[in-house]
Amino acid sequence: MRVSIVPAQITTVEDKIAGNLTVQQAAYLGVPVLFGFIAAVLFPPSGEFPAYKIVLIAIVFVLSALLAVKIKGRIVAQWLVLLAKFAARPRYFVYDKNSSYLRPERVQKSNEIVGKEIVEVKKKPSVQPLKMAQHEVVRLEQFARDSRAGVKFEVGKKGKLYVHVTEVN
Repeated sequence: MRVSIVPAQITTVEDKIAGNLTVQQAAYLGVPVLFGFIAAVLFPPSGEFPAYKIVLIAIVFVLSALLAVKIKGRIVAQWLVLLAKFAARPRYFVYDKNSSYLRPERVQKSNEIVGKEIVEVKKKPSVQPLKMAQHEVVRLEQFARDSRAGVKFEVGKKGKLYVHVTEVN
């Protein structure tokens, strides 16, 4: 089976309907026609085109024609959406370098004076309780302490614990 690479310029080509009009531009230019039909049918006098209907249709045509103009490869409607997203973005970012969120707990030392001597109090890190039966814990401890079994514990770069076990002789 033959495989070939398609350049990015070919995959990003827009479909043209008539001349240089793309599908979106044609849709924007078709809106005044649809609006004119709806205005002719719904607004009184029905089926006629008095001056106020023609003015409304002309305003809708000018607005949709402005939205369909292409500037730097994008139509004005896309630029307006881009500007709206830019204006709606957050302006202020709160960043605290000293935040403890998602950081490992550190042992904090605090000195307390008891009588005349200074005692260091260490805060112990929280330990997750084991979800194993007591006899299984005892067997695991005996296995880890056995000198014949090659049990080796390593901590990876991201804090993962790797346990290497070689066969018991």
